Amino acid sequence: MLQFTMDPQGRKRFLQSLVSRGTVTLQEAEQLVQECFPDGGVSLSDCSAVLNDMLRPLQLEINRSRRDEVTGDHLVGLINTSADEAATKFGAPYTKAELEFFQKMTNHLMEHGSEKSTVLINKATSMEQTFSTSQAQDTFVRLCSAGWLQLQGSMCMLGPRSRVEIVTAQAADLDACKSCHDPIVYGKTCASCGQRWHVFCLKDAFQFDRRCAGKEVCPACLSPWTDALEEPSHSQTQSTMEQAVASLSPKKPLSSRRRRPPGANDDDDGNGAASANPREATASASRSTRSTRRSRVSLSSQMEQEDDDDEED
Repeated sequence: MLQFTMDPQGRKRFLQSLVSRGTVTLQEAEQLVQECFPDGGVSLSDCSAVLNDMLRPLQLEINRSRRDEVTGDHLVGLINTSADEAATKFGAPYTKAELEFFQKMTNHLMEHGSEKSTVLINKATSMEQTFSTSQAQDTFVRLCSAGWLQLQGSMCMLGPRSRVEIVTAQAADLDACKSCHDPIVYGKTCASCGQRWHVFCLKDAFQFDRRCAGKEVCPACLSPWTDALEEPSHSQTQSTMEQAVASLSPKKPLSSRRRRPPGANDDDDGNGAASANPREATASASRSTRSTRRSRVSLSSQMEQEDDDDEED
C-alpha cells in the first residue's frame, strides 16, 4: 500500500538524483528524501523499500550496506545486482580503453588497498590498447570526480561508488573486518595475529572496547598495536590532483545536480536547454577546454615532482 500512497514525482526525483550522483552518504540520502517529499511522512527506509520492489526486475537495487573505508560514513548507492561484469558497469559511457585502464587500477587497489596516484596512472603503459599518458590523466580525474576512485593527497584508493558496487559484487572473495564484518580493502592488519580492521573500527575499539581498556592494543589478541593508524594525509593545502578533481565536482544542491550540455547556464529551464546566445555557449565550451588542459598540465607537473622525490630518496 505504501507504493500507492507515496508521491510518484517524489520517487522519480529521488531515483534520478541517486542515479546522477551514483553514491551518497546516509546523511545526504536522508536529506534527499526530505527534499523529494517535502510533506513528510516518508523515511529513507520506506523510499528504498518501494523503489527496490520496482527496480528488482531490472536487476538494480538501492544498497545501504557499505561504509566509506576512509571516513567511516555509511553509503547509499544504486547497484547492479547481476553477476555480469559488475566491475565495469558505469553510470556514464566510457570507452573500451578507459574500462581496461580502470580495471587495471581497480585490481591493483583491491590487492594493495591504496597506492600513489602516479603509480596507478602509469598502469596505462601496460595496456593492450594504445592509451597515452594525457588520456590516462584525464580519465583518472573523471573517475575521481565520479566517485569511482578516492584521492587524498598523492594517495588513491577505491572511491565510495566502487565501494558500493564493486566491493559488494566481490565481497565473498575479500577479507572481512574483524569488528564490523564488512569486506575490507583499505585497512590495517595486526602484526601478531593477522586480523584485519578498518581504521575507524580500530579507533572505536581503542576508545570503547573493554578489552582494550583505552590502550592501543589489538582487540583480538591484545598485543600492542605497532602499525601507525594515520589515515592518508589531509593537509589544509590541497594537492594539485585534488584541485583538478575538485574543479570537476558538482557543487549544486543534492536534488538539482545534473549534467548540462556545453553552453547551458543556471537560467536555463528545468529541461536543461542550452543558452540561446551562441557567444555564451562558445565561451563556456572554451572555458571547459582550458580547464581540462590546466588539469592535465598540473597532473603532469605533480608526476614529475613525485618522480624527482623518489629519485632523491
